[in-house]
Amino acid sequence: MVVRTDKKAVREEGPTRIWLWSLLFPISLAIYWLTSSVVLAALLPSIRAAGPTLQTGWWIRWYERSTAKPIRGAILWWFHVADALWLAAAAAFVTVVFLAIIETRFGRKPDMDRFVTCMLTIVFGIG
Repeated sequence: MVVRTDKKAVREEGPTRIWLWSLLFPISLAIYWLTSSVVLAALLPSIRAAGPTLQTGWWIRWYERSTAKPIRGAILWWFHVADALWLAAAAAFVTVVFLAIIETRFGRKPDMDRFVTCMLTIVFGIG
C-alpha cells in the first residue's frame, strides 16, 4: 500500500472506505438471514476492521528485521495484533447490536440465545 500525502490522494481514499463499510452491514444482514448465524454475520466486518492494522504490524515487523532491530519489530507487531483484536471485537459488537435492532424493526423476534452467546463470546471470550 502506498501512502500519499497530497490532498487529492487523501480525498480519493476517504469515500472508498465509507463505501466499503456501508456495503458490509447489508451483506452481514444477508448472511444472517440466510444462515441464522450471528457469528458468521459478524465475521466480515471484524476482518475488515482488523485487516489494515495487521498489515501495518506485519510491515513494521518485516522492516525492523531488515534494519537489524528484530526485538523492536516483534514488540510493535504484538501491539498491532492487540489493537487488531480490539478493533475486530468492537466491529463484531456493533454488528451484533445492528442485527438485533434490524430484526426487531422488521417485526421478527431475534433468537436471543444466539445473540447472548455471541455477545458473551465477543466481550468476555467465553461462549
